[in-house]
Amino acid sequence: MKTISFTQKGTRTDDNRDALVASQNNDVSLFIIVDGSTNCPYGGGLARALTTHIEQGFKTLPPQALQFAELKQSLILLLKQAQLDLRTKYPADSASYLLVCIKNNVAIVLHAGDCFLERLPKPYNLNRRKPLRHPWVNRIHCLATAINPTTLDKLKNDPDRHALTQSFKARRFNQPQWQVRALRENERLILSSDGFWAGLSDSQQQYLVRQVYNQEESRLNESDDDISFILIENTKQK
Repeated sequence: MKTISFTQKGTRTDDNRDALVASQNNDVSLFIIVDGSTNCPYGGGLARALTTHIEQGFKTLPPQALQFAELKQSLILLLKQAQLDLRTKYPADSASYLLVCIKNNVAIVLHAGDCFLERLPKPYNLNRRKPLRHPWVNRIHCLATAINPTTLDKLKNDPDRHALTQSFKARRFNQPQWQVRALRENERLILSSDGFWAGLSDSQQQYLVRQVYNQEESRLNESDDDISFILIENTKQK
């Protein structure tokens, strides 16, 4: 499995409020992206602390907790433990998060808020100069999507997308939405914060992914929001 990632601080806050990590425990891969709330005093600190808690807890899971039948509950328990550990330090803070856990070509997806998971169509050449047009995998939790579904283009420009209806809150635990997805060989997934999927045009997304994938100069012009993504290639295991 091949992974590349990118993050760039925006100008809206003093710190980068996106946190992302890829981790491995035996034959299970975990990918995390967390976007701390801009409107909270320490959203970036919460994002980094949550990512660290989940990663460290995941690395210590015993083999039994990594069995597919137990995996979803293991991840939820890690989220619950993180909430208990962080509630006194970040009582007024919240964050969006997306966890993708892959075992034997099957992904368990847990999320809350406005981080976004996308599947690139197959076949797809990252080097061709064509905008990314890929299907939704998860539903964004915001007022703009609370009642009726909408298109991605409309959602980008809807002010109600900033009003989240679900997120990670340090003061109390909220159950994540979850799903299970079978992955094809060589399928690509993109996990991203809203600075990437909503703040960039299709052509800008394509440019950035292509530059990072090819290990070329990848810095964009200064943006107001933090921009982050993780690209996963489900390559065949040797």
